[in-house]
Amino acid sequence: MGASYNGERAGRNWRGMMAVGGARGSRSLHLAVGFCNSEGLFRGLLIAWDTNYWEAISSSEGHHFISCLLRHWSSDKVFRLVNVYGPPQRSGRESFWTELVVLLSDSDAPMVVGGDFNITLGLDEQQNCRGCPTDDALFSSLIADSAFFDLPLSGRRFTWSNNHSSPAMARLDRILINDPMERLNANWRVRAGCSGLSDHAPLTLVVNRRLKVGIFRMEQYWVGIESFTDVMKDCWAPNEDEGNFTTIDRWLTNTKKCRAGLGKWSRNLKLRSNSRIVVLEKQMEDQLLAMEGADSADQDSANICAIREELDNYYQTQHVF
Repeated sequence: MGASYNGERAGRNWRGMMAVGGARGSRSLHLAVGFCNSEGLFRGLLIAWDTNYWEAISSSEGHHFISCLLRHWSSDKVFRLVNVYGPPQRSGRESFWTELVVLLSDSDAPMVVGGDFNITLGLDEQQNCRGCPTDDALFSSLIADSAFFDLPLSGRRFTWSNNHSSPAMARLDRILINDPMERLNANWRVRAGCSGLSDHAPLTLVVNRRLKVGIFRMEQYWVGIESFTDVMKDCWAPNEDEGNFTTIDRWLTNTKKCRAGLGKWSRNLKLRSNSRIVVLEKQMEDQLLAMEGADSADQDSANICAIREELDNYYQTQHVF
């Protein structure tokens, strides 16, 4: 929902835009957008939300961030979304620290703070880079003192690379949440997508929704899985006990069989999917580490893209917030 971009040099004014779409409540995508243009070395910032589901209550901006308080139409829950861009040079970080301290202190409402901070939390988040341990330690202390959580990253180890044959890589992008946001759901996680033509990887905040025991919900993506058809055929196959059943009785009986059969099938599917994700994420990390000093950078890049494509297919079976 947030992004940075390179725009023309202009005043950093918060602006609102409404894209063409259906009325609220329709199935068509209807976006509202808030953004500030870039100024000098500072990239422009953008937040977009689907007005079918979200209402913007208020907005604010600083020199290094834009913020929007959003309310979910159906649940009436409110959270603050903040998009951050940290200065790439140390000379601009004093004002950044000041803004960040104030920003993270405003934590009464559930809050998500994400973006390109242009800083890491330690040497383990850098490779072939010249970092600043003092700034790393300050950033780490600031997060801890503000009672925010740095969500772990899946999909890759680093979020930025200079894409050289012996690349410099670092985790400059991250998503932080506060305690009220964590209490909404304890299963938040961040996944990194394919960077494509960019030198940064896009981040997605993902939540594994916890359903009440006994509730059955059929997922749309199941239809595209070959074994789903086999389960349905088995559940609706005629048997000898149905000889005296009415049409309604047969329908109710087979519907219950489908619920039980698909429930067991989906649990096994999820276990296999999660196991495969763990394997692919480890392969991704190994490939990124192997790129250092490797002569076959093109082949390594092709392998990484193939792994990311398969990971994205598995991630699509997860619930995205």
